[in-house]
Amino acid sequence: MNMKHSLIQLIDLPDEILILIFKTLNNVDLLYSLMGINVKLTQFIRDPIFTNRLTLFRYSSNDLIYPLDNTILDRFCLQILPEIHHKIKWLNVEPLSMERILLITNYSNLHGLGLYNIEDETFRRLFAGKKYDDSSIHQNLEEKLPSLTSFSLTCDTDMSFYWELIVPLIHRMLNLEELTLYIELSSFKIFIDGNNLKENIIYHLSRLNKFVFNILSIMHLYMKPYLPTNEEIEHTFANFTTNKIISSVDYFPRRQ
Repeated sequence: MNMKHSLIQLIDLPDEILILIFKTLNNVDLLYSLMGINVKLTQFIRDPIFTNRLTLFRYSSNDLIYPLDNTILDRFCLQILPEIHHKIKWLNVEPLSMERILLITNYSNLHGLGLYNIEDETFRRLFAGKKYDDSSIHQNLEEKLPSLTSFSLTCDTDMSFYWELIVPLIHRMLNLEELTLYIELSSFKIFIDGNNLKENIIYHLSRLNKFVFNILSIMHLYMKPYLPTNEEIEHTFANFTTNKIISSVDYFPRRQ
């Protein structure tokens, strides 16, 4: 009875007040709690203010990422996302649920995609491997991606598939305007410096106007070649004139 009374009170509020209240809430919680509960509220929360950008995971108190509860995820995949798929312009997803979320429907107006802690096998299935005949988004992911104007990739473990999969994927984003890379790379041959970013990323993206990156590049120097100094690494970023780039180079002897 109290819940019904609270719902009536909520419905009776002016639209301006509802917007102020709902904008203080998490969009995922809002959609999960109110979608389908009442015609007016359902129509109200389908507004682009609440559906444009969805982050479909949680942060713990120490900023670790973890998936939505199964009950919430099931409802989003079975009901909410198929209903609002055409309204979603940006999705942020995590590894345990991203495959299900990205393949559940066709996000025809998706312009931004954030991948967090994606794993090698998941990436291969989504972007470079197994076919999903019943999903039009997978076909889009395997080909050119002209609709994506923003892409964010965050991973706190070594991305061994960066050169094989990530770089070619970015090259397919022909109209990319904003790119964010927070990644860790380990290599025996290549150190990621300014020259490398220009040759493999920037020169391939003619519309790119914002590039935010924090890259930990680890190189195993078994052959003991010439070791560049931090100043030499910084010099490779000389043409990055908009903002100052901070670099730090450390060398650690191999354990005997």
